[in-house]
Amino acid sequence: MFGLLLPWQGLAASLDKISLAQEGAITRVTLHTQNTVKYRHFGLSKPDRLVIDLSDVSSKLRGRSPSGGAVKGIRTGVRNGADLRIVLDLTGPVTVNVKRSGNTISAVLQAVGGHANVPVTAPSKAQQSPNKASTQKSDAANAVNNTSGKTSKADAVKQEIKRRRPIRVVIDAGHGGKDTGAIGPGGTYEKDVALAVSKRLYKILKDSPDFVPIMSRYDDRFLKLRQRTGVARKHRADAFVSIHANSFTKRSVKGAAVYALSIGGASSEHARWLAERENAADLVGGVSIQDKDNSLASVLLDLSQTATLEASLELASDVVNQMAKVAPMHKKSVQQAGFLVLKSPDIPSILVETAFISNPKEERKLRDARFQQKLASSIFKGIRNFFVTNPPPGTLFASHGGKYIVRSGDTMGALAQRWGTSVGAIAKLNSIRGTEITVGQQLVIP
Repeated sequence: MFGLLLPWQGLAASLDKISLAQEGAITRVTLHTQNTVKYRHFGLSKPDRLVIDLSDVSSKLRGRSPSGGAVKGIRTGVRNGADLRIVLDLTGPVTVNVKRSGNTISAVLQAVGGHANVPVTAPSKAQQSPNKASTQKSDAANAVNNTSGKTSKADAVKQEIKRRRPIRVVIDAGHGGKDTGAIGPGGTYEKDVALAVSKRLYKILKDSPDFVPIMSRYDDRFLKLRQRTGVARKHRADAFVSIHANSFTKRSVKGAAVYALSIGGASSEHARWLAERENAADLVGGVSIQDKDNSLASVLLDLSQTATLEASLELASDVVNQMAKVAPMHKKSVQQAGFLVLKSPDIPSILVETAFISNPKEERKLRDARFQQKLASSIFKGIRNFFVTNPPPGTLFASHGGKYIVRSGDTMGALAQRWGTSVGAIAKLNSIRGTEITVGQQLVIP
């Protein structure tokens, strides 16, 4: 797509702000740094991205980065210990002009063809008339243009929902078979507790129309660690959640914890995938690294791992917040470790330690069906909250321009809970009196 190296000699600095402005078909992204910095930029396609690397720069950014125009989102991550990588996720191919002025670096983006993010929906064969195929529009387009009746709009909503897929979550019940895992003072096997909680989480996800759950094991069988991550890759999972119970020599230690991959663990897996990339033909967002040279393959993996680790940490944080409502937490913040099952470079992955099976009181709770259900429900809520905020493209949670189309069964209360807001806030923003909403209605979510 594009590529250029522009060096600038500078001192250690910080990235203080990222601003975004739109001028017609032009999108301007500006990086505000403390000092003059050395940088380079290059582009990637499938999906389209602009990558800007800043040498010896730290980030002072807080909150979410801006988006709009040709930019769907902006991600940042530490690279090589001291450098900062900024990734601009784009709506499509663009032409790029990057310039520096003082302590700012500006990227001017113009969508190819002069239009930014213009979706085109082609009619299916079933929707086309044999004699007038060239003049037919999709049902969705007809519904938007037809203001005389509500039926066509409802039909368009149904067609839109049918085109979207549910989110795929692989639930990994830890241990199994000859691998019992930890054993509690009362004789409880970790493998049994992990399977019981996993089955309950599976049922909750299955009962939700937004998800399709897959179990790494449905019964008491042994799986190698790489077999578990292989299940996630086989099913093209959107998330991988491994369920365990903790253990310690001191029986008084208690509480739950949630883990994401450590930087060290990511680095070791990065090296492994580079060494075995002939077996990774569909690893990085559907892009093969088999035929890429070492440098480009490394960049592709680095981008994928940075984005995945960020997503894993956010997913873990959402699960921690929900679990803290139903169980004591051994660690109230997300923990990071080099667990092998967390090392997929392209699938957000977390490991949940439900409680300490070595603690007699927590062992009894882990065997209790009601406590297992509470744990499973809290994990589900964390997963759901993560995907509401970070919906994969083409899924049921994906919104259009920050808006949501009401589906059958939706209520104001349920939507408010889903997005972590209030009924009053939704009603006020959408000028709704009362709480009544209808299928096909488009809402702006606070």
